[in-house]
Amino acid sequence: ASEGLLVDLGHCGVFDDGLPVDADNMLKLIKAAGVEVESFWPGMFAKALASANIGELCMKISSGAPAPAAAGAAAPAAGGAAPAAAA
Repeated sequence: ASEGLLVDLGHCGVFDDGLPVDADNMLKLIKAAGVEVESFWPGMFAKALASANIGELCMKISSGAPAPAAAGAAAPAAGGAAPAAAA
């Protein structure tokens, strides 16, 4: 799994445990899982999630709700590759 995904799911674990969703708690959970991530990931996610409704985000992740597409990103056609970027 990618480091970003690990940290993303880690914030839900910290939230579910009733702990503050901060970089230290996310890093403790990730280390307890026996994985390593670059040190900037937990802090970056903690900052980004500081004003978010963590409970709602975790419910969306666990329900498999689709994430919004990035602005300007083209989704690949069914069975095909994404269109090449114009030079």
